[in-house]
Amino acid sequence: MDASVFAKMLSDPGMLDLKKMGYKYGQGDLQEFLTLLKRDFYQELPLHDFDGKPMVYLESVTRVSLSPSVWNQGDGRGNPVHLPNRTD
Repeated sequence: MDASVFAKMLSDPGMLDLKKMGYKYGQGDLQEFLTLLKRDFYQELPLHDFDGKPMVYLESVTRVSLSPSVWNQGDGRGNPVHLPNRTD
């Protein structure tokens, strides 16, 4: 695949709509695009989908933090958030 086509597909606003991408760029380019993403760009998450396959994301598109400190940031104004104890 030509690098300019790959770059155009990667920056396409409809990148997540594979049906539209297939019509716009052709099924051959779409399959090659997905293969390149899987091989070189996808980052795995420690989560699995309903079929047991690992979930993935693109770092350049999504900001994902796996640090536990994300859950302890408070209310955004420096105040800690206290969650009630659940009894159920």
